[in-house]
Amino acid sequence: MFVDILITTYKREEDLLVLLKNLEKQSFHNFQVQIFDGTPGDNVKKSINEYIRNRKKSLFTVIYHKTTHGMTRQRNIAVENTTGDVSIFLDDDVELFPDYLAEVIKVFTADTKIQIAGLNGFDMREIPASGKRKLGKRKKIYRLIGLLPDIGPAKYLPWGHGTPHFNNLKSGTENVDLLIGHNMAFRTKILKQFKFDKFFEQYDTYVLYDDQDICLRLKEEGYKLVLCHDAKLVHNVSQHGRPAHSHYGFQAFYNAHRNWNLFGSKKPIHKLKFWMWEFLDILFQLFNNKTREMSKGRLKIFIKTIYNYKLKNIN
Repeated sequence: MFVDILITTYKREEDLLVLLKNLEKQSFHNFQVQIFDGTPGDNVKKSINEYIRNRKKSLFTVIYHKTTHGMTRQRNIAVENTTGDVSIFLDDDVELFPDYLAEVIKVFTADTKIQIAGLNGFDMREIPASGKRKLGKRKKIYRLIGLLPDIGPAKYLPWGHGTPHFNNLKSGTENVDLLIGHNMAFRTKILKQFKFDKFFEQYDTYVLYDDQDICLRLKEEGYKLVLCHDAKLVHNVSQHGRPAHSHYGFQAFYNAHRNWNLFGSKKPIHKLKFWMWEFLDILFQLFNNKTREMSKGRLKIFIKTIYNYKLKNIN
């Protein structure tokens, strides 16, 4: 299998160069890298050209594309340009373990019936030596009041939220409902059929939940998605190129609400749980200095959405 690694980047020149050097360590070599750069100016292009000139071995081809900015727009441009049997979206701030690609290919090769459309590798960030990460205080409360059942990783709940992805490291694969966008591998033929929904192209910035949307559409069509525990990486979460915290908060509610309307359950108990989760998220974030601005952006659209619901009911 030939792999196309697709990297969408915005104002993360240094992170991108670290990733390119990291890819040189992969045990699997049958891949190329395509970079989709929405950064203003040509500094990123110059840095990539310098990297290509100075690297000791030409282990893989690097193809540069200058694009508009907006993560989903860039991802869909990548979908149009990918040529591999497998297409892997990598955030520019990830660090792969040396056998990451080899383990990804093992999963797709073993799937002779082509039931698996996509997979996530396992993010080792903040995973203790035991391989099990405990729930934080907020998630413990959610579990206690019935908002977060213990039903396995990356499950999409009827009330529009997901269970944690990377809490328990095992071996092999697990079936999941959702993939996290910082490392997503897809069969290219299937990816080109589904693409990322144009709804999310309205944003000029980092985008939340376009990955959730494509996964739920794939699941509706009967495809499998899996978490591959043996394809390990670390997501270093760069702070460069991110939107204002208030806009991030806006998307956290607005996009989640949109996806829940399309894919979630509208039973009264599930509606209640959606709104409870969102309200509690806002409340917890509001009293945390690090997340207060995000919470304010989330609260504004939360109130506006409730107000619009009331207008619809009146009319």
